[in-house]
Amino acid sequence: MIDSGKLLNILEEEEKVLQEMLGLEEQTRNILVERDGRVLQKLNSQKERLAAKMQELEEQRAATVPPDITLKEYLNRENPPGAAKLEHLRQSILELHDSLQRRQKITRRLLLFNRQLVEQALHMLMPGNGDDLYCASGEKKQGKALRAGLLDSNA
Repeated sequence: MIDSGKLLNILEEEEKVLQEMLGLEEQTRNILVERDGRVLQKLNSQKERLAAKMQELEEQRAATVPPDITLKEYLNRENPPGAAKLEHLRQSILELHDSLQRRQKITRRLLLFNRQLVEQALHMLMPGNGDDLYCASGEKKQGKALRAGLLDSNA
């Protein structure tokens, strides 16, 4: 038998964690736009803490609800006390999860864009192999060509 009171408490906690994660994801997006790396590190550590908390809640829920039944099935079959509240929490968690996934997709795109900017800047400062080479005097000395770049000490 499923303890619906315990399940209700677990789902309420999951809802709170997801809401907090959603807020952190929104902050992360703003930080990526503003490009403040120190704050980003703090947000990531908070996200890790919340992910661990969510994992713990999921384990509690798995111990409360048999693996062969979903919450929706349980609510339809048993109609437990507090079924309306449980259904509301189920819907809220699904909506929060979807919203979190959408925001994380935006965050991934911003991270990719920022990474590409960093790679372009590094390429300008220190070109890789196969790029145009030069020698400070305009001639190759001792058969050694140098990389062209803004940080080249031979320029």
